[in-house]
Amino acid sequence: MSAIAEPDNGDDGPTNPTSPTTPTTSTGPDFEVDLEFNFEYTSFYSNYLKITWGQKGTGEVPDGYTVELAKIGNIAEAVNDSTGEFEVDVTDLRPGLYTAIFTVKYNDNLSKNYFAAEKVPKGGELNISIKLTESNNQLVAYVFDEYANPVSGALVKLCIRNDIRETLETDESGYARFKMLLPQDKSDVYCVVEGFEKNIGHNQVIKYVYIGNGEWLEGDKNTTTSRKATTTAPTTSRGSTTKTVKTTTTIEKTAAPTSAKATLPIVWGPGTTSVTPEGLIAINLSFDTGVLNAFNYSSKDFESRSRMLVSSEFYKSITDSTSVLYLLAQSSDMEITDQQISEAISGKSKYSLFHPEETLRIPMNLSLVINNKSLNTVGPVSLDGEEAVVELPVPKSVKASKYTFVAAEFGKDGITSFLDTSVEDGIIKFKTKNLSSVVLLGFKNPVGYRSGSMILTPSLIMIIIGLVLLASAFVLLYIFFLRKPREGAEILDSGDSKSAPLADGVPLGVLLNKDNDNEEDLTK
Repeated sequence: MSAIAEPDNGDDGPTNPTSPTTPTTSTGPDFEVDLEFNFEYTSFYSNYLKITWGQKGTGEVPDGYTVELAKIGNIAEAVNDSTGEFEVDVTDLRPGLYTAIFTVKYNDNLSKNYFAAEKVPKGGELNISIKLTESNNQLVAYVFDEYANPVSGALVKLCIRNDIRETLETDESGYARFKMLLPQDKSDVYCVVEGFEKNIGHNQVIKYVYIGNGEWLEGDKNTTTSRKATTTAPTTSRGSTTKTVKTTTTIEKTAAPTSAKATLPIVWGPGTTSVTPEGLIAINLSFDTGVLNAFNYSSKDFESRSRMLVSSEFYKSITDSTSVLYLLAQSSDMEITDQQISEAISGKSKYSLFHPEETLRIPMNLSLVINNKSLNTVGPVSLDGEEAVVELPVPKSVKASKYTFVAAEFGKDGITSFLDTSVEDGIIKFKTKNLSSVVLLGFKNPVGYRSGSMILTPSLIMIIIGLVLLASAFVLLYIFFLRKPREGAEILDSGDSKSAPLADGVPLGVLLNKDNDNEEDLTK
């Protein structure tokens, strides 16, 4: 290992074995020469580090330079070496990676700290534990060692009852965030973590040992303690520097008599079944009985009316000949309140006239699940920004003409966004790029409102008819009573037996006088 000068960060503890190391500059006054350090373990199983140092490029120890102190982790050892070689005992270091600090004195009056560009590895055995939390109806697992340090690269399995639903590796912070949405009953949700070995360099290996029989999301509530080992975790290779150790971690959970609500059974559909005329792939719906009851259909009718449409390109990118896709709808235990609906529609002209207290609501957790039969694995799949169309029937208990339906995404803070939704032939269709928690809202239309819009159809017709009649009356009034005659208008009378055409705008009184004159002529 070579070392360059770095600033002292005062860190005596180990770092995560996957954390990167960034070289920096030295601290203290500028020396006339630049130094470099190298180390290696004296033997394969030794706890002694052999340190060699000297001028960079030549390896020679310059005159007047002395290494006074070597500090690795929480170990500080006085050295006072001017030969270019010394040893440091790291027996008391716990497993991990540590920064090596070398204090160099020059001419007995100047000193400088050199920090290693490479961490010093120390192997050994560490016990690991796991902690579970719930976030937005999804499970988050945190794996840490006996010194409360995060453990990266640990394989964590999410299980419900005795079925493994999803497997993830922890990240550099020790977290594994599962994509699968949790069921309504979480008493059967637990995780197990595999023990494994990690090569951290210089033939140093950390062996992580999981002591436990699984961590339950809700602890031992409603259970009698009986967790025994029956399942052996498979050995998996994870790169050239990591080796997984076979561990036996079996879970058996015996439920005590309780009145707690059982996990709702799922009705699994046939999966991908057809291609639409537009070239889209139709994925059938699988659902639990809570969702089925909310729509009030039989299983067969609900399944035949529900599906999700995705592009063939997206379908080909995530499946092979042995894979089957399912759109899974599970009941959500989150309640959508009148206040949350009111806050969501406030100020939105399209929905603001509806009454939240009269709104139908069906909250669901939607996920896309793939079953790879060749690998015998089942797990969730993300849409990754791909737009999909979900089709669900209008609930059987209501008439589509009396409700305006819209799908919306929601979380613990309420409704977050409305989705592009339409209703055609009793089928609700909405577009989404992120399958998650979705609530189907049915706004009850006020009397006279047309479903799917905010237009008072009968009232509008009556208003139009009234306006037409009013305009007609005004025209008639103008023609017969309000219009003025033209100036200079007169009656044409040539004395012929034929009546001459009257000029436009002749007053009614003139016509009456003319008729009287004609009568006088006849009496003569």
